[in-house]
Amino acid sequence: MGGVKRMMEEDMERGFSRVEDTFVCIRCVEDDGLKAFIKDNSVRGACSYCDGSRRVADMNDVIEHVFNSLSIEWGEATNEGLAYETREGGWQGRVCGTWELLYYHGPECSEEVFDTIVGSIHDVAWCERDPYSLPIDRTLVYGWQSFSHFIIHTARFVFYKAVNTSYAADQHDEMNPVDILETLGSVAKKLDLIDTVPTGQSIFRVRIVDPEVHLSRASELGPPPAAHANMPNRMSPVGIPMFYGAFDQDTAIRETYDPAEGALKKAATGEFSPIRDLRVVDLSRSFYVPSLFDPELQTLRPYFSFMCDFVEDFTKPIERSDRAHADYVPTQVVTEYFRHVYRTDDDHQIDGIIYPSSKTGNKAIVIFADASGCIDAGDTSSDRTLLRLDRAFDVDLADFAAGEDDDEIF
Repeated sequence: MGGVKRMMEEDMERGFSRVEDTFVCIRCVEDDGLKAFIKDNSVRGACSYCDGSRRVADMNDVIEHVFNSLSIEWGEATNEGLAYETREGGWQGRVCGTWELLYYHGPECSEEVFDTIVGSIHDVAWCERDPYSLPIDRTLVYGWQSFSHFIIHTARFVFYKAVNTSYAADQHDEMNPVDILETLGSVAKKLDLIDTVPTGQSIFRVRIVDPEVHLSRASELGPPPAAHANMPNRMSPVGIPMFYGAFDQDTAIRETYDPAEGALKKAATGEFSPIRDLRVVDLSRSFYVPSLFDPELQTLRPYFSFMCDFVEDFTKPIERSDRAHADYVPTQVVTEYFRHVYRTDDDHQIDGIIYPSSKTGNKAIVIFADASGCIDAGDTSSDRTLLRLDRAFDVDLADFAAGEDDDEIF
């Protein structure tokens, strides 16, 4: 077999052709993921597109990376099992050619770089991977929605054993709603959502009181005793007190203050700090979906996409009414899972959850501490102690801007 023919067969098997003596720098691409790849695979040289003398990557490596990245979510229609019926007009599903695929789903880059890539990747009919199944992120979103509906309307206290008649076990792209908790735990590990609130970090907690009321002790500014935890919250049901706080005073007040209570009220504020590092699940991160061409994060795109939807639903405002007891149940169960079941890689329990405030967008936190978990400065701590009250002070609410609604009760 001649060398040229062998090269052509290798190109066909690869799915793309090679280019000669072509190099590209990060200034000629805009996609952050592809920039990272070029940076990691660069040497000192001259860019073939802007003639700049700087660090460049071999264009063959870039083309191969783009092709392999696209192949994570897209495949050749014939290989993906997409039906083709001549009498029905051809492909029985959405397909596109290489130019269209790269134009709409490829990396942003200069026109010259784009032309090199599109001219190298063979022009075939592309379709989404596994076209007859739901994408992973949609499967997870529907799993969360099904879990929420199931636990609110069908089985609440024995949901993990109850038979869900709406779940079809033979559907490979459908998940049993009760599996969503373990899935959330797995996603937390995949996306590295376990974080630490360091010892000494200021955390503010607020109680709205009449001007003549003076609160200065941890027992007054911390979580109520279990007997007085008589209102359901997003993370905690009636009878199970938790510490709701924020990392800044403004957020703590806005999450608590209902202007309907009147401007003559004041915010009795406690500035607490952890007595040890707290292990928390951080849901306040920006769950942007990374580039398909990010060499580190590309395979995690479905999970970032799912978390965008999950956190939006997890933190959505819920009108305080008798109905709130039911609507809070899904988030309360998730909280209990992370509190009592989930373990970190080093086999530790979780101490709390950080989540975005619906009032300011800043970080709010629920810490799994009841009244016995908070002490005053100078008191002796116990195994149950998580927080110390460092300072107590009042904030006048007369001129305080009102929040949108009373979503959280701290």
